[in-house]
Amino acid sequence: PFPAPTDTPTDAPTLPPTPVIMPTPTIPTTNCTRASCDDIAVDTAAGEKMCEIQAGAWHSLVENTMAAACDVLAVTRKQKTCAQFCEGHGKICIRGQDNVGSSCDLDSRHTRQTTDGNGCEQVWTNQVCSCADPVCKSQIEPFGCDEDTPPLQVILEGEGYDVKQLDVLTGSYTPYWRLEFSDHGFDRMNAVGINPVDSTAYGFARSGGQGYLVRFGTDVNSGDMRMEFVFKAPEWSYAGTADTWGNFHVLGQATNTIKLFSFANISQLVGYTSPAAPDLVDYSSIGPVHSFAGTKTADIVPLRADLEGSEQDYLVGRSQSGDKLLVIRASPGNYTHWELATNPTDAMHYGAAWTHIDSDGEDHLYFSANNGAGIFEATELDLGAETATMVQVSTSSFVTNSNDGMNCLESRTPFPAPTDTPTDAPTLPPTPVIMPTPTIPTTN
Repeated sequence: PFPAPTDTPTDAPTLPPTPVIMPTPTIPTTNCTRASCDDIAVDTAAGEKMCEIQAGAWHSLVENTMAAACDVLAVTRKQKTCAQFCEGHGKICIRGQDNVGSSCDLDSRHTRQTTDGNGCEQVWTNQVCSCADPVCKSQIEPFGCDEDTPPLQVILEGEGYDVKQLDVLTGSYTPYWRLEFSDHGFDRMNAVGINPVDSTAYGFARSGGQGYLVRFGTDVNSGDMRMEFVFKAPEWSYAGTADTWGNFHVLGQATNTIKLFSFANISQLVGYTSPAAPDLVDYSSIGPVHSFAGTKTADIVPLRADLEGSEQDYLVGRSQSGDKLLVIRASPGNYTHWELATNPTDAMHYGAAWTHIDSDGEDHLYFSANNGAGIFEATELDLGAETATMVQVSTSSFVTNSNDGMNCLESRTPFPAPTDTPTDAPTLPPTPVIMPTPTIPTTN
Protein backbone atom coordinates (compact mmCIF):
# COMPACT_ATOMS: atom_id res chain seq x y z
CA PRO A 1 0.00 0.00 0.00
CA PHE A 2 3.07 2.31 0.21
CA PRO A 3 4.19 4.53 -2.69
CA ALA A 4 7.37 3.76 -4.59
CA PRO A 5 10.36 5.67 -3.22
CA THR A 6 11.76 8.58 -5.20
CA ASP A 7 15.41 9.06 -6.00
CA THR A 8 15.43 12.44 -4.29
CA PRO A 9 13.33 12.41 -1.13
CA THR A 10 11.47 15.59 -0.27
CA ASP A 11 13.21 17.69 2.36
CA ALA A 12 11.47 17.89 5.68
CA PRO A 13 9.97 21.33 6.24
CA THR A 14 12.04 23.76 8.26
CA LEU A 15 10.25 24.48 11.51
CA PRO A 16 10.79 27.50 13.76
CA PRO A 17 12.70 26.77 16.96
CA THR A 18 10.62 25.85 19.98
CA PRO A 19 10.77 28.68 22.55
CA VAL A 20 12.41 27.74 25.84
CA ILE A 21 9.69 27.97 28.46
CA MET A 22 10.87 28.53 32.02
CA PRO A 23 8.83 26.39 34.43
CA THR A 24 6.67 27.93 37.10
CA PRO A 25 8.36 27.15 40.42
CA THR A 26 6.59 25.02 42.99
CA ILE A 27 6.46 26.81 46.32
CA PRO A 28 6.28 24.43 49.32
CA THR A 29 4.33 25.74 52.29
CA THR A 30 5.25 23.17 54.96
CA ASN A 31 8.22 22.83 57.32
CA CYS A 32 8.84 26.56 57.09
CA THR A 33 12.18 26.66 58.87
CA ARG A 34 15.73 27.67 58.10
CA ALA A 35 17.45 24.43 59.09
CA SER A 36 21.14 23.82 58.55
CA CYS A 37 22.59 21.28 56.13
CA ASP A 38 22.99 18.82 58.99
CA ASP A 39 19.49 17.48 58.37
CA ILE A 40 20.52 16.09 54.94
CA ALA A 41 21.52 12.46 55.54
CA VAL A 42 24.09 11.84 52.80
CA ASP A 43 24.82 8.23 51.87
CA THR A 44 28.60 8.25 52.20
CA ALA A 45 28.82 4.53 51.42
CA ALA A 46 27.30 5.22 48.00
CA GLY A 47 29.67 8.14 47.39
CA GLU A 48 27.50 11.06 48.44
CA LYS A 49 29.11 14.03 50.19
CA MET A 50 28.70 17.71 50.89
CA CYS A 51 30.37 20.14 48.49
CA GLU A 52 31.23 23.83 48.63
CA ILE A 53 30.54 25.27 45.18
CA GLN A 54 31.60 28.87 44.56
CA ALA A 55 29.10 31.11 42.77
CA GLY A 56 31.38 31.59 39.76
CA ALA A 57 31.82 27.83 39.19
CA TRP A 58 28.27 27.24 37.96
CA HIS A 59 27.41 27.21 34.26
CA SER A 60 26.36 30.61 32.84
CA LEU A 61 22.79 29.35 32.34
CA VAL A 62 22.46 28.49 36.04
CA GLU A 63 20.88 31.37 37.94
CA ASN A 64 20.48 32.14 41.65
CA THR A 65 24.09 31.04 42.16
CA MET A 66 24.52 33.16 45.30
CA ALA A 67 21.38 32.03 47.12
CA ALA A 68 22.18 30.09 50.30
CA ALA A 69 21.72 26.33 49.90
CA CYS A 70 23.30 22.97 50.72
CA ASP A 71 25.43 21.74 47.80
CA VAL A 72 25.29 17.93 47.77
CA LEU A 73 27.06 15.46 45.50
CA ALA A 74 23.96 13.28 45.13
CA VAL A 75 23.98 9.72 43.80
CA THR A 76 20.80 9.62 41.70
CA ARG A 77 21.64 6.47 39.66
CA LYS A 78 20.02 7.86 36.47
CA GLN A 79 16.66 7.49 38.20
CA LYS A 80 16.17 10.78 40.06
CA THR A 81 16.45 14.46 39.30
CA CYS A 82 17.96 16.93 41.76
CA ALA A 83 14.42 18.17 42.36
CA GLN A 84 13.39 14.69 43.49
CA PHE A 85 16.55 14.23 45.56
CA CYS A 86 16.05 17.49 47.49
CA GLU A 87 12.36 16.80 47.97
CA GLY A 88 13.25 13.45 49.52
CA HIS A 89 15.21 15.36 52.16
CA GLY A 90 12.42 17.85 52.89
CA LYS A 91 13.94 20.65 50.83
CA ILE A 92 13.62 22.25 47.41
CA CYS A 93 16.20 22.28 44.60
CA ILE A 94 17.21 25.78 43.53
CA ARG A 95 19.99 24.76 41.09
CA GLY A 96 21.68 21.61 39.77
CA GLN A 97 24.52 20.59 37.47
CA ASP A 98 26.32 17.39 36.50
CA ASN A 99 29.69 16.76 38.10
CA VAL A 100 32.98 15.27 36.87
CA GLY A 101 33.51 11.64 37.95
CA SER A 102 32.90 11.33 41.68
CA SER A 103 34.23 14.79 42.54
CA CYS A 104 32.54 18.07 43.42
CA ASP A 105 33.90 19.64 40.23
CA LEU A 106 31.10 20.75 37.90
CA ASP A 107 30.85 19.41 34.34
CA SER A 108 30.77 22.36 31.93
CA ARG A 109 28.61 20.46 29.39
CA HIS A 110 25.42 21.65 31.08
CA THR A 111 23.23 21.77 27.96
CA ARG A 112 23.34 18.02 27.19
CA GLN A 113 20.03 17.65 29.01
CA THR A 114 17.18 20.03 29.76
CA THR A 115 18.11 23.17 31.68
CA ASP A 116 14.55 23.54 33.04
CA GLY A 117 14.19 24.23 36.73
CA ASN A 118 17.62 25.89 36.82
CA GLY A 119 19.26 22.49 36.18
CA CYS A 120 17.15 20.63 38.75
CA GLU A 121 15.44 18.40 36.15
CA GLN A 122 18.51 16.61 34.74
CA VAL A 123 19.02 12.87 35.37
CA TRP A 124 22.57 11.52 35.90
CA THR A 125 24.32 8.78 37.85
CA ASN A 126 25.49 11.48 40.24
CA GLN A 127 25.32 15.27 40.16
CA VAL A 128 25.61 18.32 42.38
CA CYS A 129 22.24 19.39 43.79
CA SER A 130 21.74 22.66 45.70
CA CYS A 131 19.00 21.96 48.23
CA ALA A 132 17.40 24.85 50.15
CA ASP A 133 14.87 25.00 52.93
CA PRO A 134 11.23 25.46 51.89
CA VAL A 135 10.28 29.10 51.91
CA CYS A 136 7.89 30.71 54.32
CA LYS A 137 4.68 31.95 52.77
CA SER A 138 4.57 35.69 52.42
CA GLN A 139 2.19 37.48 54.77
CA ILE A 140 0.99 39.65 51.88
CA GLU A 141 -2.42 39.03 50.34
CA PRO A 142 -2.20 38.15 46.60
CA PHE A 143 -3.25 41.05 44.40
CA GLY A 144 -6.13 39.19 42.75
CA CYS A 145 -5.46 39.77 39.06
CA ASP A 146 -8.10 39.11 36.42
CA GLU A 147 -8.61 40.09 32.79
CA ASP A 148 -10.38 43.34 33.78
CA THR A 149 -7.69 44.68 36.13
CA PRO A 150 -6.86 48.21 34.91
CA PRO A 151 -3.39 49.79 34.59
CA LEU A 152 -1.86 50.95 37.87
CA GLN A 153 0.61 53.72 38.58
CA VAL A 154 2.88 54.12 41.62
CA ILE A 155 3.23 57.88 42.17
CA LEU A 156 5.29 59.88 44.67
CA GLU A 157 2.93 61.97 46.81
CA GLY A 158 4.32 63.77 49.88
CA GLU A 159 6.08 61.43 52.31
CA GLY A 160 5.24 58.21 50.50
CA TYR A 161 3.76 56.65 47.38
CA ASP A 162 0.19 56.27 46.17
CA VAL A 163 -0.81 53.28 44.06
CA LYS A 164 -3.59 54.45 41.74
CA GLN A 165 -5.81 52.77 39.14
CA LEU A 166 -6.31 54.45 35.78
CA ASP A 167 -9.78 54.67 34.24
CA VAL A 168 -9.00 55.12 30.54
CA LEU A 169 -12.58 56.13 29.78
CA THR A 170 -12.42 59.28 31.91
CA GLY A 171 -8.65 59.69 32.37
CA SER A 172 -9.19 59.76 36.14
CA TYR A 173 -7.19 57.94 38.81
CA THR A 174 -8.64 56.07 41.80
CA PRO A 175 -6.46 55.60 44.95
CA TYR A 176 -5.84 51.95 45.78
CA TRP A 177 -2.91 51.73 48.23
CA ARG A 178 -0.77 54.15 50.22
CA LEU A 179 2.83 53.42 51.28
CA GLU A 180 4.25 55.80 53.89
CA PHE A 181 8.03 56.19 54.20
CA SER A 182 7.86 56.20 58.00
CA ASP A 183 5.83 52.97 58.19
CA HIS A 184 8.18 50.82 56.13
CA GLY A 185 11.69 52.26 56.51
CA PHE A 186 12.35 53.38 52.91
CA ASP A 187 12.68 56.75 51.18
CA ARG A 188 12.21 55.95 47.50
CA MET A 189 10.57 53.31 45.28
CA ASN A 190 10.40 52.56 41.57
CA ALA A 191 10.85 49.68 39.09
CA VAL A 192 7.58 48.01 40.11
CA GLY A 193 5.68 45.08 38.62
CA ILE A 194 3.17 42.38 39.55
CA ASN A 195 4.67 38.88 39.54
CA PRO A 196 2.14 36.52 37.89
CA VAL A 197 3.54 33.49 39.74
CA ASP A 198 2.37 34.67 43.19
CA SER A 199 0.16 37.59 42.05
CA THR A 200 2.13 39.97 44.27
CA ALA A 201 3.49 43.47 43.65
CA TYR A 202 7.30 43.84 43.68
CA GLY A 203 9.57 46.83 43.23
CA PHE A 204 12.90 48.40 44.07
CA ALA A 205 12.98 50.42 47.29
CA ARG A 206 15.84 52.49 48.68
CA SER A 207 16.74 52.51 52.36
CA GLY A 208 19.85 54.11 53.78
CA GLY A 209 21.19 54.69 50.25
CA GLN A 210 20.98 50.95 49.43
CA GLY A 211 18.63 49.37 46.89
CA TYR A 212 16.44 46.37 47.77
CA LEU A 213 13.87 44.27 46.00
CA VAL A 214 10.65 44.45 48.03
CA ARG A 215 7.17 42.97 47.79
CA PHE A 216 4.22 44.99 49.04
CA GLY A 217 0.48 44.80 49.52
CA THR A 218 -2.20 44.16 52.13
CA ASP A 219 -1.17 42.24 55.27
CA VAL A 220 -3.20 39.01 55.43
CA ASN A 221 -3.60 39.37 59.20
CA SER A 222 -4.12 43.07 59.93
CA GLY A 223 -5.36 44.45 56.63
CA ASP A 224 -2.75 47.23 56.88
CA MET A 225 -0.15 47.87 54.21
CA ARG A 226 2.90 45.59 54.46
CA MET A 227 6.31 45.74 52.81
CA GLU A 228 8.74 42.80 52.80
CA PHE A 229 12.43 43.24 51.90
CA VAL A 230 13.38 40.31 49.65
CA PHE A 231 17.06 40.86 48.85
CA LYS A 232 19.84 43.43 48.91
CA ALA A 233 20.43 44.55 45.31
CA PRO A 234 23.62 45.41 43.39
CA GLU A 235 22.38 48.98 42.92
CA TRP A 236 19.29 51.17 43.02
CA SER A 237 17.11 51.07 39.90
CA TYR A 238 14.14 53.02 38.54
CA ALA A 239 13.48 50.75 35.53
CA GLY A 240 12.34 47.20 36.22
CA THR A 241 9.61 44.60 35.79
CA ALA A 242 8.52 41.07 36.55
CA ASP A 243 8.16 38.74 33.58
CA THR A 244 5.70 35.95 32.75
CA TRP A 245 7.91 33.28 34.33
CA GLY A 246 8.33 34.90 37.76
CA ASN A 247 11.75 36.51 37.22
CA PHE A 248 12.55 40.14 37.97
CA HIS A 249 14.65 42.32 35.66
CA VAL A 250 16.08 45.78 36.36
CA LEU A 251 18.37 48.19 34.54
CA GLY A 252 21.32 49.62 36.45
CA GLN A 253 21.88 53.11 35.04
CA ALA A 254 24.12 54.79 37.60
CA THR A 255 26.82 55.26 34.93
CA ASN A 256 26.89 55.60 31.13
CA THR A 257 26.98 51.80 30.91
CA ILE A 258 23.50 50.26 31.04
CA LYS A 259 23.50 47.00 33.05
CA LEU A 260 20.71 44.43 33.01
CA PHE A 261 20.32 42.42 36.22
CA SER A 262 17.99 39.41 36.24
CA PHE A 263 16.82 37.51 39.33
CA ALA A 264 15.09 34.13 39.05
CA ASN A 265 12.15 32.79 41.05
CA ILE A 266 11.68 35.79 43.32
CA SER A 267 8.51 34.33 44.84
CA GLN A 268 10.63 31.63 46.51
CA LEU A 269 12.67 34.10 48.56
CA VAL A 270 11.76 34.85 52.17
CA GLY A 271 10.76 38.48 52.83
CA TYR A 272 11.44 40.48 56.01
CA THR A 273 9.88 43.71 57.28
CA SER A 274 13.32 45.19 58.00
CA PRO A 275 16.23 45.66 55.55
CA ALA A 276 18.54 44.85 58.49
CA ALA A 277 17.21 41.29 58.89
CA PRO A 278 20.27 39.00 59.35
CA ASP A 279 18.93 36.27 57.01
CA LEU A 280 18.07 38.65 54.15
CA VAL A 281 19.52 37.35 50.86
CA ASP A 282 22.47 39.48 49.72
CA TYR A 283 22.74 39.92 45.93
CA SER A 284 24.70 43.16 46.17
CA SER A 285 27.82 41.69 44.53
CA ILE A 286 26.08 39.84 41.71
CA GLY A 287 27.03 40.92 38.17
CA PRO A 288 24.81 41.91 35.24
CA VAL A 289 23.67 39.39 32.62
CA HIS A 290 24.08 41.99 29.87
CA SER A 291 25.67 45.43 29.66
CA PHE A 292 26.05 48.01 26.92
CA ALA A 293 26.55 51.71 26.21
CA GLY A 294 23.15 53.17 25.48
CA THR A 295 20.42 55.69 26.22
CA LYS A 296 18.92 55.67 29.72
CA THR A 297 15.40 54.30 30.00
CA ALA A 298 12.68 55.34 32.48
CA ASP A 299 10.76 52.04 32.68
CA ILE A 300 10.78 48.59 31.09
CA VAL A 301 8.02 46.04 30.49
CA PRO A 302 8.02 42.42 29.28
CA LEU A 303 7.05 41.55 25.71
CA ARG A 304 6.53 38.08 24.22
CA ALA A 305 6.43 38.40 20.45
CA ASP A 306 7.80 37.20 17.13
CA LEU A 307 10.33 39.86 16.19
CA GLU A 308 13.07 37.58 14.81
CA GLY A 309 11.24 34.69 13.12
CA SER A 310 10.04 32.92 16.26
CA GLU A 311 8.31 33.93 19.46
CA GLN A 312 10.74 35.04 22.17
CA ASP A 313 10.85 37.04 25.39
CA TYR A 314 11.96 40.68 25.32
CA LEU A 315 12.18 43.66 27.65
CA VAL A 316 11.15 47.00 26.16
CA GLY A 317 11.50 50.59 27.41
CA ARG A 318 11.17 54.14 26.08
CA SER A 319 14.30 56.25 26.35
CA GLN A 320 14.32 59.29 28.62
CA SER A 321 15.11 61.41 25.56
CA GLY A 322 11.88 60.21 23.90
CA ASP A 323 13.50 59.36 20.56
CA LYS A 324 14.35 55.67 21.06
CA LEU A 325 12.75 52.39 22.07
CA LEU A 326 15.12 49.99 23.84
CA VAL A 327 14.48 46.30 23.07
CA ILE A 328 16.44 43.59 24.93
CA ARG A 329 16.21 39.91 24.02
CA ALA A 330 15.82 38.31 27.46
CA SER A 331 17.26 34.92 26.63
CA PRO A 332 19.70 33.41 29.18
CA GLY A 333 23.09 33.01 27.54
CA ASN A 334 21.92 34.86 24.41
CA TYR A 335 21.12 38.40 25.53
CA THR A 336 21.34 41.20 22.99
CA HIS A 337 19.68 44.59 22.45
CA TRP A 338 18.52 47.09 19.86
CA GLU A 339 17.74 50.82 20.04
CA LEU A 340 14.87 51.59 17.66
CA ALA A 341 14.30 55.11 16.35
CA THR A 342 10.73 56.11 17.21
CA ASN A 343 8.32 57.86 14.86
CA PRO A 344 7.25 60.42 15.81
CA THR A 345 10.14 61.64 17.94
CA ASP A 346 9.60 63.84 20.97
CA ALA A 347 11.53 65.07 24.01
CA MET A 348 9.05 63.87 26.64
CA HIS A 349 9.87 61.56 29.56
CA TYR A 350 7.81 58.38 29.96
CA GLY A 351 7.96 57.20 33.58
CA ALA A 352 5.22 54.53 33.50
CA ALA A 353 4.78 51.61 31.11
CA TRP A 354 2.39 48.66 30.89
CA THR A 355 1.97 45.38 29.01
CA HIS A 356 -1.62 44.31 28.29
CA ILE A 357 -2.97 41.55 26.04
CA ASP A 358 -5.69 41.70 23.38
CA SER A 359 -8.47 39.17 22.74
CA ASP A 360 -6.00 36.99 20.79
CA GLY A 361 -3.50 36.93 23.67
CA GLU A 362 -1.01 39.22 21.89
CA ASP A 363 1.02 41.67 23.99
CA HIS A 364 0.60 45.44 23.60
CA LEU A 365 3.00 48.04 25.07
CA TYR A 366 1.93 51.43 26.46
CA PHE A 367 3.94 54.39 27.75
CA SER A 368 2.65 57.32 29.82
CA ALA A 369 4.09 60.82 29.34
CA ASN A 370 5.13 62.52 32.59
CA ASN A 371 4.00 65.95 31.36
CA GLY A 372 0.35 64.90 30.94
CA ALA A 373 0.48 64.76 27.14
CA GLY A 374 -1.10 61.30 26.99
CA ILE A 375 -0.44 57.58 26.65
CA PHE A 376 1.17 56.07 23.58
CA GLU A 377 1.32 52.52 22.21
CA ALA A 378 4.54 51.18 20.66
CA THR A 379 3.72 49.44 17.36
CA GLU A 380 5.52 48.13 14.26
CA LEU A 381 8.73 47.18 16.05
CA ASP A 382 11.24 46.41 13.27
CA LEU A 383 14.59 45.14 14.58
CA GLY A 384 16.12 45.04 11.09
CA ALA A 385 15.28 48.64 10.22
CA GLU A 386 15.68 49.65 13.89
CA THR A 387 12.43 51.62 13.85
CA ALA A 388 9.18 51.69 15.84
CA THR A 389 5.96 53.69 15.60
CA MET A 390 4.37 55.44 18.59
CA VAL A 391 0.60 55.98 18.36
CA GLN A 392 -1.40 58.03 20.86
CA VAL A 393 -4.22 56.06 22.50
CA SER A 394 -5.14 58.51 25.29
CA THR A 395 -4.96 62.30 25.27
CA SER A 396 -4.16 62.71 28.97
CA SER A 397 -1.82 61.19 31.55
CA PHE A 398 -0.83 61.87 35.17
CA VAL A 399 1.52 64.85 35.58
CA THR A 400 4.44 63.69 37.72
CA ASN A 401 8.22 63.43 37.74
CA SER A 402 8.41 60.35 39.97
CA ASN A 403 6.22 57.40 39.02
CA ASP A 404 6.20 53.91 37.60
CA GLY A 405 3.66 51.63 35.94
CA MET A 406 2.57 48.16 36.98
CA ASN A 407 -0.22 45.86 35.86
CA CYS A 408 -1.43 42.28 35.69
CA LEU A 409 0.25 40.74 32.64
CA GLU A 410 -2.81 38.63 31.84
CA SER A 411 -5.26 41.58 31.90
CA ARG A 412 -6.97 42.70 28.69
CA THR A 413 -6.03 46.05 27.21
CA PRO A 414 -8.50 48.80 28.11
CA PHE A 415 -7.05 51.11 25.46
CA PRO A 416 -8.54 51.52 21.98
CA ALA A 417 -6.81 49.99 18.97
CA PRO A 418 -4.30 52.51 17.61
CA THR A 419 -4.97 54.34 14.35
CA ASP A 420 -2.61 56.33 12.17
CA THR A 421 -4.48 59.50 13.09
CA PRO A 422 -6.27 59.12 16.43
CA THR A 423 -9.60 60.90 16.67
CA ASP A 424 -10.36 63.44 19.37
CA ALA A 425 -12.99 61.15 20.88
CA PRO A 426 -11.99 57.50 20.32
CA THR A 427 -14.48 54.77 21.09
CA LEU A 428 -13.38 53.14 24.32
CA PRO A 429 -14.29 49.81 25.93
CA PRO A 430 -16.48 49.64 29.04
CA THR A 431 -15.09 51.03 32.28
CA PRO A 432 -12.68 48.49 33.88
CA VAL A 433 -13.73 46.95 37.17
CA ILE A 434 -12.29 49.03 40.00
CA MET A 435 -10.93 46.91 42.82
CA PRO A 436 -12.16 48.09 46.26
CA THR A 437 -9.84 49.60 48.84
CA PRO A 438 -9.09 46.95 51.51
CA THR A 439 -11.08 47.27 54.73
CA ILE A 440 -8.88 47.48 57.80
CA PRO A 441 -10.33 45.60 60.77
CA THR A 442 -10.65 47.64 63.96
CA THR A 443 -11.20 44.83 66.47
CA ASN A 444 -8.91 42.19 67.86
